[in-house]
Amino acid sequence: MTDPFVLLDNSLSTKEDSFLFKDPIVEIKATRRQEIDPCLKKIDEISSQGLHIAGFISYEVGSHILEIKSKDPSTPYLWFYGFRKKDSLSANDVRSFFKENVSSTNPSSVFNFNLSEPFSTYQHKLSQLKEFFKNGDSYQVNYTLNSNFEYTGDLASLYLKLRERQPVEYGAFLNFPGLTTLSFSPELFFKRNKNHIFSKPMKGTAARSSNQSTDEKIKQQMKMDEKIISENLMIVDMVRNDLTRIAQPGTIETKSLFEIETYKTVHQMTSTVSAQAQENIQFSDIIKNIFPCASITGAPKKRTMEIINKLESQPRGIYTGAIGYLSSNEQMCFNVPIRTITVATQGHGSMGLGGGILFESSIEDEYQECLDKSLFLKNLNDDFYIIESIYFNGKDFAQLDLHLERLQKTASLFLFPTPLQRINQLLLEFTKTKKTPHKLRLALYQNQHIEIQTSPVEINLSEKHITLSSIKTHSKDIFLQHKTSHREIYKTEYSKYNKQGFYDVIFENEQGQITEACRHNLFIEKNSFLYTPPLSCGLLPGIKRHTLIQNGAIEKEIFINDLKTADKIFLSNSIRGLVEVKLK
Repeated sequence: MTDPFVLLDNSLSTKEDSFLFKDPIVEIKATRRQEIDPCLKKIDEISSQGLHIAGFISYEVGSHILEIKSKDPSTPYLWFYGFRKKDSLSANDVRSFFKENVSSTNPSSVFNFNLSEPFSTYQHKLSQLKEFFKNGDSYQVNYTLNSNFEYTGDLASLYLKLRERQPVEYGAFLNFPGLTTLSFSPELFFKRNKNHIFSKPMKGTAARSSNQSTDEKIKQQMKMDEKIISENLMIVDMVRNDLTRIAQPGTIETKSLFEIETYKTVHQMTSTVSAQAQENIQFSDIIKNIFPCASITGAPKKRTMEIINKLESQPRGIYTGAIGYLSSNEQMCFNVPIRTITVATQGHGSMGLGGGILFESSIEDEYQECLDKSLFLKNLNDDFYIIESIYFNGKDFAQLDLHLERLQKTASLFLFPTPLQRINQLLLEFTKTKKTPHKLRLALYQNQHIEIQTSPVEINLSEKHITLSSIKTHSKDIFLQHKTSHREIYKTEYSKYNKQGFYDVIFENEQGQITEACRHNLFIEKNSFLYTPPLSCGLLPGIKRHTLIQNGAIEKEIFINDLKTADKIFLSNSIRGLVEVKLK
């Protein structure tokens, strides 16, 4: 996906309610503050010529409009393209479009997720906010954090996977040079159809329960929660006030108040405000009068945005700005980019998280709300599980501490909770029933489900042969460094060569370095020294490998010629130990 395009995706609909804009003929981009107004004017001009305009506005444009200081965003202030066509797509069309652009065989997963502020810093910042409340500077502040993470697979498959887990009416995928945006926002900023304009601010969040009865109680509690109600009502009043500046007198209406919308991981409270727009008002006029959306600033807007700039450690960029399109002055639709991922460097993403803070807010609850809002991303890894194969010698488990340490590291990386107490209890129960050597295979799922399989360990003294796979692995593949169920290449190759009588099959990476076998680490002996490939070549940090290195084995890059000239070749794992093999 190299050419710029914009997809505005209603994944809640099965009809042709998603729009794809491709093959742009003009670019409108502001990278400096002084370019914002000319770019907004240019959008007005181009849309009057019959082109469709689609793109984004960063949150910091609001500081320019209100003439307050702010940090410069790492994204452009605004970035749009002009298109001749707007293609309408169904849900199946969207899936087909992205599946055609999936290039990686790796599953889409996220890892190394972290927040920009630990709780202690967040607590200090919110304590400062409450001082502003005491002094009457603000009544509510939407304070935000940033999260950073890494991902595997490509962005097309990542988008499809998140789209299934977070269907929303105002999703978006923006494929711009050097910057890709994946938005799964349920919040409408504003929509204009001829002179009718409406906004649907979202304020008030509660995490869902897997128990249906409890989940219904959470929704009812939200409707009676004074903090959530007052927070939502405050934002509705702000939106009404903003719309006053662009509406015909006497046309502003609050269509609905305090509705609860349910998504996969959270419930959200929304309200709807509508108006009749002034005659001949242009896109730039709308933006200059109502941007940014009141639900992501606070009250009063200008002073609160000054406080936000003072306390938030990073610029927001696209997060809480606006993503959308306009087709002439009569048709416009823009979301509020929450639950929105930006990717400027392949393999690395960021996402903003925030919530409305009032004087009576619980700091612990607000921090937890940020974590709840990240669940749709953090729960992405539910299609694979973590594996540990542990040797039981008839009395106890060999090197159990190393196995559990490796399990915890992998679980932490891939955002799996680790129920160590329950794991230890299951292992203890196993030792009470088995009195002979066994292999125990423990599988840990992201939902904390644990599966245990066992089998007796049999000794096979026959000569063992290995061969080299024609498939190349990649040294940077994160899954090669961790023992999970995602080892499809290894499973396929092992089955293929095991049927031919081979003990195992070994691999080369993209640089021609020997890495490991499907079920074993690899060692060679040369002049009485034992060598094994370093982890940087792309291989599993085996437990037996670890102990052999502690006892003198040396890490060294190994190539196919090294195998052919080695005095001996060994494979190792924690169940079989060190096994001599022959290359065939």
